[in-house]
Amino acid sequence: MRVLVVGSTPLAVEVATALLDSGCEVNFVHPSEETAAPRDEAIRVVAGDPLIVLEEAGALRSDVLVACTTSDAENLVVSIFAKRRFAIPTVVARVNEPDDEWLFDAEWGVDVALSVSGLFAEAIMRSCAAAGAAAGALAESGPQQVEPGEPDAFT
Repeated sequence: MRVLVVGSTPLAVEVATALLDSGCEVNFVHPSEETAAPRDEAIRVVAGDPLIVLEEAGALRSDVLVACTTSDAENLVVSIFAKRRFAIPTVVARVNEPDDEWLFDAEWGVDVALSVSGLFAEAIMRSCAAAGAAAGALAESGPQQVEPGEPDAFT
């Protein structure tokens, strides 16, 4: 899968590196030489305004674009441009401000909107639900007895 990541933050670099480690071909666009960029030579890096350099960075061959800047406005503009100008099949965009989440939809060219705070909250809720289910199952089975010399049933 060919992925084009747009961003200038450590998170964007981590996403690009993780995608590369997963077997994807990754190109990376960042606004200037002074901003964060992947160091792995397998990731092609293009510096410049994303709206100007997307084609040079491989947008016409990309299967996925990830808009991962710190600006919701920039992520939305890059998303709609990628979808409408380059017909990139899947556009994933980072949502920085929870109040802006409603904007990240198909009208703006976004197929998947990811909010870091939303992902954290969802993971916490799943963990709590799983812990609650485990505690409930343990309570339903009654008190546990561990005989001396037996391995601890809870480790």
